[in-house]
Amino acid sequence: MVKLPERQASAARYSKPRAIVASAERVDLDTAWQERSRASYAAWQSEAWTGYERVGEIHYGFNLVSSVLSRLRVFPAALVDTEEAPMGAQDAAEKGLVSTDLAQDAEEIMREISGPAFAGLVRSFGLNMNVPGECYLIRLVGEDKDKRKTVQWKIVSTDELVVDATGAVLRPIRGETTQQKVLPKNTYIGRIWRSHPRYSGEPDSSMIGVADAVEELLILQRLVRSATRTRLNNGLLFLPDGLLTTRMAMALNGLNEDGSPIPEDQLAEMTNDPGNQLVADILQAIVTAVSDEGDASAVAPIMVTGEGGLAEQIKHITFERGSDEWLVSRTERALERILQGIDVPKEVVTGLANVKYSNALVIDENLYKANIEPLALVLSDALTEVFLRPMLRAKGYSESDLNRIVVWYDPSEIVTRPNQAQDSSDGYDRFVLGPGAWRREHGFSDQDAPSEAEMGMMLLTSGAALPPEVQMALLQAMLPKLLGEQREKNLAEQPVQQPDSARNILSPAPESVNVSDAATGVNAA
Repeated sequence: MVKLPERQASAARYSKPRAIVASAERVDLDTAWQERSRASYAAWQSEAWTGYERVGEIHYGFNLVSSVLSRLRVFPAALVDTEEAPMGAQDAAEKGLVSTDLAQDAEEIMREISGPAFAGLVRSFGLNMNVPGECYLIRLVGEDKDKRKTVQWKIVSTDELVVDATGAVLRPIRGETTQQKVLPKNTYIGRIWRSHPRYSGEPDSSMIGVADAVEELLILQRLVRSATRTRLNNGLLFLPDGLLTTRMAMALNGLNEDGSPIPEDQLAEMTNDPGNQLVADILQAIVTAVSDEGDASAVAPIMVTGEGGLAEQIKHITFERGSDEWLVSRTERALERILQGIDVPKEVVTGLANVKYSNALVIDENLYKANIEPLALVLSDALTEVFLRPMLRAKGYSESDLNRIVVWYDPSEIVTRPNQAQDSSDGYDRFVLGPGAWRREHGFSDQDAPSEAEMGMMLLTSGAALPPEVQMALLQAMLPKLLGEQREKNLAEQPVQQPDSARNILSPAPESVNVSDAATGVNAA
């Protein structure tokens, strides 16, 4: 299967305005527990996690953004021109823009975090920045089975990392203390958060604005679920006294359904309670129709007898609620408010079924520009402040050197527009792209290019107006064997032309010709 090419995203310039204002700082375990214990925003963060866990649309939307974000690759870079994307540190060192030692140390430090687990780290970062608006970056130092030092960087939520008076405790399972891990006092912990516009030290999230709508949606869902459960029972069937099935009517006359008499000991039992026997007969007919589809009761109605007025008294009483349509309408409005308020395009969550293809492309690009790129900038700035520069500062580099080194991102694995194949076809038709570019954007290599013979066949069969000599040259180039055999055949069938002297010597003397006959032949001719 040929994989269609995809347009890749490109990194933004360093001076691009940040759509998300974020902050980052190293956590001081001696004072952080006091600040965290009186945090007034912990309540809405818990509600935000509830919305993420209970509302499927929120769960899907934020997971989609975080999964796309996890394709980023980060690297140390040097600030050369703020109007351009930062240059790789090694490239900058080769051009003499930064020192070689600084570039090498930055590369070594970044290798510690940008390993195979980096994609999971970025995904956790995206989810925590979208839901509670803050997270912790921690450095876990341990040993493997061979007693070698291991270093692992993780992004954890503010619920998983608990900071109290005794220090920092990592609790990977909710409510489970047996698997918690007490972190050493010297553990590196960095806090990253989206700054609230009112209080810069507090986190911000789009989930704050939809908190009431989420709560309303959850309440409405419980009401809908309760209304649905009431329909699991099909209600009540009211049957008035005086109705008898055919079997019961014959039993009152002392006869079975086949006309044979009923024994005395059974007759009293069968006719003692006609109403109860009616219900038993109806239930038996229902059960038989379900268990044996070939039984006559599966297709034949249940026949009863009684006075004519009794039929109008038969009633089926259901337990439906008259507000079902109201519940559905309120639920849809609450969900609409949520999708309009969270930091994910509504069309991405609900699907593109009602969106034109051209608009779908714009939506796809808008997802990157409005949701992915701002988080990528936040991640780069945060890793610069709480990871790379502190590590380089510990190695003794000056602030002037540190201000020139940043963490930057490579979004080349993120697709923003999947229709570049059609764009390349349009460019080829307008003579602005060559065959090589067309093949590349359609997923073909240069080895798939047509040979000269194939190209000649295409020209001959395309119906293009070619001069006769060009057509003959193409045929001779493509079909040399066939044309050679045809030429030899034509030469073999053509008589050999002899000189006139030889023809006179070899030809016999003409016989005498009758003049009258010759004249007749001429006239005939």
